[in-house]
Amino acid sequence: MDSIVKNVGGTYTRMFMQNLSDVFSDAFSVVDNKVRESFIKLLDTWRTQNVFPSDKNEEIRARLTRVLTSVPPPPMSGVHQQHGLGQAGGSAAPRGMNVVVSSAHQPERSAYGGAPTQDQRLDW
Repeated sequence: MDSIVKNVGGTYTRMFMQNLSDVFSDAFSVVDNKVRESFIKLLDTWRTQNVFPSDKNEEIRARLTRVLTSVPPPPMSGVHQQHGLGQAGGSAAPRGMNVVVSSAHQPERSAYGGAPTQDQRLDW
């Protein structure tokens, strides 16, 4: 998809944008931090190269913030666990990312236990 929107663009970019936020954030929520870092690099590339409109990029970033504050990454497997690179005592945010919650206390959660409702942002 990345190659298509960068090299062909036009109709394909508009078509991919329709579900991009859902697909990107859903995939981000089920991968480990190493893959999440790759997602962030891709999103940064899209922003610097103006692949998608800035409002779409910001929408995706807002969704990733919600994922990072509500869904821990799945455990890493194999060599990552053997070398202590898994989640134990670590952050849910990939290296180089800092999740900032505006409240000094735990953020409120919706009545259904969903993502925090107070304002949050992701420092990129």
